[in-house]
Amino acid sequence: MKKTDSFDRLEKFVLELARYAHKDQVRKYTGEPYIHHLIGVANLVKEYGGSTEMVCAALLHDVVEDTSTSDAQLYQILSATELSEEEARKIVSLVMELTDRFVKENYPDLNRRQRKALECERLSQISPDAQTIKLCDLIDNSSTIRESGNDFARVYLAEKQDILKVMTMGNPQLYERAMQTGR
Repeated sequence: MKKTDSFDRLEKFVLELARYAHKDQVRKYTGEPYIHHLIGVANLVKEYGGSTEMVCAALLHDVVEDTSTSDAQLYQILSATELSEEEARKIVSLVMELTDRFVKENYPDLNRRQRKALECERLSQISPDAQTIKLCDLIDNSSTIRESGNDFARVYLAEKQDILKVMTMGNPQLYERAMQTGR
């Protein structure tokens, strides 16, 4: 289990929210609970100086994409906590920036390469804070996927390099780390 000792009270609340939302999900290549990935991403964000809002968004970055939770529901839950409306809006905004838009369900006529190219272009436009979280996501995913040793690893790592070519506004140290991870 990945450590959560450095999380503050609010981050621990959001961790439990993420744990509940993703309770039945496991990592595709390891079989471990999906929450481990979210904690890994959040720990990296925290390690590199991310704000509480960024850590919370890292914990929730897949909640709209991979669960039945909507952005409106997420905002409603967050705004019922000690967060200000502005902080809750910031977290939801970051989560939505990190939520894939060009998915097969929405674009069935596009193949994976076409969808990933559009997603790559979209990611080039997201905020520096969202790019920083995405860099942490790429780092955590790369290590897991590379260790799986399957054919998908080559595809994923090539797609990651395409994203890194255009996503240049995030934390520069994380960018360098992401460039080195999975080569």
